[in-house]
Amino acid sequence: MGIADVSGYVPAYRLDDYLTRETASSPDVSVPGPDEDAFTLMWESLTGLPRVEAEGPVLLRVPDSDIETRALVAHARATGVLGEPAAVVPLAPDAGAPDLLALAARLAQPGLGLLVDHRRPTGAGAPATASAAVAVRFGPPRVARVAAVAARHTLTFDRWRTGPAPDQQDARFVEEALVAVEGDALLAELLKAAGRTTADLAGVVVTCGARLRGARWAKRWEVPSVWQAGGGAGGPGASAAHALLTALDRLRAAGPDGAVAILDLGWGGGGAVLTAGTDAAEPAASAAATARGTKAYGLAAWHGRATEAPGPWTSPAELWREMPALLGPTGYRCSDCGGVGFPRAGVCELCGSFEVADQPLRRTGVVATHSVDHLFDSSDPVQMVVVDLDGGGRFFGQAVRDVPRRLAVGDRVRLVLRRLHTASGLPHYFWKVDLDG
Repeated sequence: MGIADVSGYVPAYRLDDYLTRETASSPDVSVPGPDEDAFTLMWESLTGLPRVEAEGPVLLRVPDSDIETRALVAHARATGVLGEPAAVVPLAPDAGAPDLLALAARLAQPGLGLLVDHRRPTGAGAPATASAAVAVRFGPPRVARVAAVAARHTLTFDRWRTGPAPDQQDARFVEEALVAVEGDALLAELLKAAGRTTADLAGVVVTCGARLRGARWAKRWEVPSVWQAGGGAGGPGASAAHALLTALDRLRAAGPDGAVAILDLGWGGGGAVLTAGTDAAEPAASAAATARGTKAYGLAAWHGRATEAPGPWTSPAELWREMPALLGPTGYRCSDCGGVGFPRAGVCELCGSFEVADQPLRRTGVVATHSVDHLFDSSDPVQMVVVDLDGGGRFFGQAVRDVPRRLAVGDRVRLVLRRLHTASGLPHYFWKVDLDG
């Protein structure tokens, strides 16, 4: 089993200098928008994969979500980006990229792997980990081949201190115990299983509980580079999606004979070696995402505290009734005049005919007009946009939060799935308007 297709999504926003100091993290940490959560990150990564009617098992790891695992898959199916899976296999919240690859390598049929990084620091002094999502279709090794997987389940205790085991995010403990002891042993085991040497590696991607000095470890392991994805904070599995995205991107840069190792360390650890597939050098195989620019969020929003009042009342019955039309999104087409409208209706709003049928709508178009709503209960004025959709129909809705600039008439835009509000303990998703490209 190998990696046949891959698609990644990295939020476009980065922590500014103030938040970097407050969270003791790196300015490269990617932050989801206020209306992005674990599901919307996952959905964005899925949109880069071709949809198929029949799926194998879906292996899914989401560390921080208020939606059940099966509900995440059901939401994705309702939007049309995911077919019917043969099974849904939830992974542990701290599972890393090697855990996903190890399980996929034992699949009896091609399947889909989904890793989502969506964690927020618990306080101003807590380190932040970057958010991202990656969708991987397992099958013929077009992008990469899983050459080896290995795991070590050991208790590595601090050798210069007695008493309870130290925190895995203690920098000295991480470098001198977890990485030096477990990292050395795990890398050697992986290379032996893959039939490779360090000279064959383009580098090693490491996730652990502290920031590493990459040049030091590259010299120790005799490899060209050591990379740390996701800001280098958090325990095992904290940057699983970033680690896999980084490994695949470096593998593509290494060329047809390239190989990259992934080490996810914490009380032992897991690891994998990926070698280049037949299409690894193709641009489509690259999973890297481009940042849209630096945006700053208030510290309260970053810590997950509410910045606006709850949205309208929502009920399970209402969500169940509206989901097929809204998450599609689905409008209608009139067989008499050919007009397309949204939302679904029993009567054509253009000619009054009753001869209407469901019509799936395109998710790209051009801004027809817009306004700014200062009355909507929000911390900032909300831009409302009317979009003439490609293929017919008009969509009216909000622009995404913190869009780089106000949308203007004539802009090419796309509809993206975002969290509209949470009410009655239920998240309500709908489409918002973002710049296309």
